[in-house]
Amino acid sequence: MIAEQAALGSAAVRFIRPAILAGHPYILPEAYPTRPIDLESGLPYCFMPNPDLPAVRLDEKNLARRADWDHQYPRVEVRYSTNPVLDHPDARYGLLNLRLQWTAYPQHHDIWNNCEMIGPMQPATAQQLAATFVLGLGGFVPPVGLELRQKRPIERKLSEHDRRTLWESGQLRIGNETPIIAYLRRYVLAQDVDHINESELNEFLDTHDRERKLYLGHTLAAKIVERAVEPFGAVYSTAQKQGLLSVRNAARRTLSEAPNNPRDLVKAKLSSGRRFGPVMDAMAHKLAMYRETA
Repeated sequence: MIAEQAALGSAAVRFIRPAILAGHPYILPEAYPTRPIDLESGLPYCFMPNPDLPAVRLDEKNLARRADWDHQYPRVEVRYSTNPVLDHPDARYGLLNLRLQWTAYPQHHDIWNNCEMIGPMQPATAQQLAATFVLGLGGFVPPVGLELRQKRPIERKLSEHDRRTLWESGQLRIGNETPIIAYLRRYVLAQDVDHINESELNEFLDTHDRERKLYLGHTLAAKIVERAVEPFGAVYSTAQKQGLLSVRNAARRTLSEAPNNPRDLVKAKLSSGRRFGPVMDAMAHKLAMYRETA
């Protein structure tokens, strides 16, 4: 465990080893290492691509003991975590649903589940959790994979083709975006708004022109989102320029190229369909409170 923390170096402040609430019967042995993660994104290493897998199915039932879904963040470790960043249900269920991988049943149950290894390190700050969520939504796949052919997984470098194929094939997917987007909404709305232009703020709060208010609402939301994602914008932009990001529309089962920056991805997720109404109402309340105290 000491060596594991030392390997993380300065990144250790951004991640925390999973721990379970006292009294729970499930035990995480202190001597077991954690599933490795990509320190840039915070996402766990995936299993290596397996060309022999049966076709992906979107429910979570075993396919005649041939294949099933692995939660890269194990259920017990997330649901009963002592990590304060996961106190809110949106954070907890968002992380639980962030990464599922379609895996050969024997590899999953006979090899992986018997490895002396526990779940990955978890984000230790709200900012790191948001970064991991955004890169997960963008389909980022770490450059190293785990080969499950022995009792202890072996790390193998993934080609860019393999990384894209895992995501684009649907073998690697998000279980449920709803709690992830709900968390990002709370994270964005928790940002300071002292960078908002006073005249725009006043017009947004005071105008009775519905179309103008909606336009200003989107403009101000983009500015608040931009501040929220700025700390991890460089990691996202680098991956996007390398062609490693794409966004899945779960309802339509289609993929589209990820936006050039995380602001546009998060803004699109927060404003899709009927989602923007509650965001604009919460933003108006926050800006009104700020104006009163400024």
